[in-house]
Amino acid sequence: MSIKKLPFNYTPVASSPTDANLFSIFSREEEILWFLNHFIMLTDSAGHIDGGVLVDNHIDFDISRYPLQLLRNCPLINFHGISKTFALSNYSRISDFIIHAINDGYYVYIYVETTCIKAYADYGSEVIRGHDMLIYGYNLADKTFNIADFFTSGHSHEVCSFDELEKASAEASRNYNFYENTIFLIKKSGTYQTKINVPLVKQLVNDYIRGESSVTLINKPLSLHGGNKFAYGTNIYKSLSYSIENETIALSDIVKPLHVMHDHKLIMLMLIERLYREGYLNNYASISNKLKELVKKLLTFRNFMIKCLIVGKADKSTILSKLAEVAENDTAIFNEIHDALTDNILPLNHGEPDVKSKAKFLYEDRETAKGVAWSQKYGNDGYYIVGCPAKTPSIAKYRICDANFVLHPDADNRALFVPGRDVPTEVGVLYSFNQFFMDFYAEHTTQVAFYFYNHERDVKDFTIDFVDLNSNEKILEYTPIDFNEGMYVSFAIQGHVRLIFRSIGKVEDYSNAIICALFFDTIQ
Repeated sequence: MSIKKLPFNYTPVASSPTDANLFSIFSREEEILWFLNHFIMLTDSAGHIDGGVLVDNHIDFDISRYPLQLLRNCPLINFHGISKTFALSNYSRISDFIIHAINDGYYVYIYVETTCIKAYADYGSEVIRGHDMLIYGYNLADKTFNIADFFTSGHSHEVCSFDELEKASAEASRNYNFYENTIFLIKKSGTYQTKINVPLVKQLVNDYIRGESSVTLINKPLSLHGGNKFAYGTNIYKSLSYSIENETIALSDIVKPLHVMHDHKLIMLMLIERLYREGYLNNYASISNKLKELVKKLLTFRNFMIKCLIVGKADKSTILSKLAEVAENDTAIFNEIHDALTDNILPLNHGEPDVKSKAKFLYEDRETAKGVAWSQKYGNDGYYIVGCPAKTPSIAKYRICDANFVLHPDADNRALFVPGRDVPTEVGVLYSFNQFFMDFYAEHTTQVAFYFYNHERDVKDFTIDFVDLNSNEKILEYTPIDFNEGMYVSFAIQGHVRLIFRSIGKVEDYSNAIICALFFDTIQ
C-alpha cells in the first residue's frame, strides 16, 4: 500500500495538542461519550490565592493535564511505548517502523526536534526545541508522513518528509532523554460507551461548582501555601484573577487559559445535548443558549487580549472586569446544569404540547445515489449517520436505546459520505439480535427517512413496530426487504411514537435489526 491515512478529522477542541489529537481521532458520536463524561473539570496549577508568589497559571482539563496518564488509562485506547533503540534493532530506519505501525492501525507519537521539520514555525532556528508530534499516515511515493501538532499558531495537519523525520528524531534523542527517546503507539481498542455516565457527570459538575475535586481533596486546593497545588473548577477564576492583580502573569500567558475555557464550553455544549437526548436534563434550551453566549464572550475576551498583546499594553481593571463577568456566567450556568440533571429518564414529550400520535409509510427509495447525493434529498433539518457526528434536528426529538454499535473498516460504495469529510474508510451500524428502539417526538408531522444497507449481504430479517406512547397501541408495522445494496425508507411521523426494531430471523443466521442512518425533513 503506497498511501495510508488513519481516520483523523479537524476538531473545534484545540487548546492543547493532546486534546486536539484525541478529539480528531475519536470524533464519532459513539466514541466521544467517554470524553464527554470526563472532560468536565478544569484545573489551574498556579496553586493558591491567599499568599505566596504565583509563578504560573497553567489552566487545563484535569483529565489531560498529564497526557501519558490519560493515554494509558483511557479504555478506548490500546497504548504501547517502544524505545527508539528497540525499533532500530528491528528496522533500518525509524520511518520504516512508523510505516509498519500505521499499517497495523496505530497512531504514532514521537518526540522530535522541531527546528528540523519545515512545518514548524521555528524551523531552521539555532535554539533547540523538542515536542511530541502525532503521525497518522504516509505516502510512499512522495516519501512523506501526515503529521499533526501546533506547528505555528494552532493545531493543524501538515506533512513532513521521511528524511526530516529521521533527522528530527535523531536530534531529539541527542538533546533529550527519558520519554523523549520512546515512540508511543495508540490504537482504537474497539471499546465504546453507549450512554452518558450520569452519576459521574453529577459528581464532576458538583465538584466544579464547589471548586474541589472529590478525587484529590487531599490537595486542599487554594488553602495550602507553597508547592504545586491545584485550583479546581470555579476557583480557577480566583487563581487567575490573583495572578493578574499581582502582575505575576504576563499578558501573553492569559490567552491560553481563555482558549482552554472556550474549548471547555464547547465540550459542555456537546455534553448537555447528549444528556438532553438521553432524557437526563431539563431546561436544555435555556442552558444551551447561555453556554453559546458564554462561548461568544470568551472569544471576544480572547481577541481583546490578543489586541492588547499587539499594542503592548492593557488596562488591568478592564481585564479583571471581563474575567469576573465570565466567572459569574460560568458559575450560574453550572448551577443551572446541576439543578436540571435528573436521575429519571424524561419522556421526549416532557414540557411539549400534547398532540395526537400518527405514523404513515411514505415510500422506498433505491434510486438516490449513495455518497454525498443523499444531502440533495434528505436531512435538510438534521441527520444521524451512524459512526459520524450528528446534525441535531430542530423540528423533532429522538432517542435510540439498547442498540449495539459496530464499525466496519472496509466501507464500499454503499456507504454514505458526511459533509466536510474525506471519502469514508469506515462505516458504523446500530444493531441488535433481539430488538432496540427509537423514541420520537414532533409537534408537527415530520418526514423521517432511514437508510438501510446490509454490509455482509447475508440474512437480515427484521420489522419495525410503530407504537403510540400515549396509548401504547401499535399504529403501523413495516418490514424492509431487498436492501443489500442500500435503500432509503421514508415515513411521516407526528406526536410521541416509539419505533421498535425487532429481529424476526434466526439467531444462528446472524439475522439482526439494523440502522445505518436517519434523516429529518419538514413536510411541506
